[in-house]
Amino acid sequence: MIEINVIVRVWKQDCKRCNAYGLNKSYEDEDTRLSKIATKNILKGYFEELRNKFGHEIKKRESDMNAPHQSHLCAACKHGICKFA
Repeated sequence: MIEINVIVRVWKQDCKRCNAYGLNKSYEDEDTRLSKIATKNILKGYFEELRNKFGHEIKKRESDMNAPHQSHLCAACKHGICKFA
């Protein structure tokens, strides 16, 4: 198992009227943008960790997201934590 820790920091903004920090309200497009950035950084860390572990570049492969889930091969299923089971 490879474990990657992610820290997300959301910066607040001062209110124009009262000069105090406002409540963080999110926008759907901003949430999507931040999710894409986070995913990209997680994958970057994952593949760097694999390269460090195995000493060479690991090539990404194409996935078939329409294939049936194979619970007998899934480590998360074996630990009882799979969301696809």
